[in-house]
Amino acid sequence: MFDAVVTNPPWYNRNNGQVSHGNLRRDALFGDEKSMAVFLDFAEKKLKKNASLYMVGKSAYFGDCLKFMPASLRCTTMQNIHATQNTAAVFFLLEARFQNKAGMVFPAPIFINKKVL
Repeated sequence: MFDAVVTNPPWYNRNNGQVSHGNLRRDALFGDEKSMAVFLDFAEKKLKKNASLYMVGKSAYFGDCLKFMPASLRCTTMQNIHATQNTAAVFFLLEARFQNKAGMVFPAPIFINKKVL
């Protein structure tokens, strides 16, 4: 049992034009909705009570992440990551806690290329 699990599940569809060399690497990089469920179910089985699952993923797949989140994992923190200000979020950071009743918080977004005045 672990205090935390950190993951970046495979988000890329095999047909998106990206090719990896070797079967193991190719299978590790590409996934679908079934892959998300596998990652989340595994995390659920490995966490101690109140332990955290930390996940980074493409913003476009945040809905899939919530869709397959086991009921015993409660999302507690979600933060968007933007390439620049005034652009849509590119990634999300998510913390979910196992067997925890905490509410969800949304910290200020992160801007990767923020201009310093």
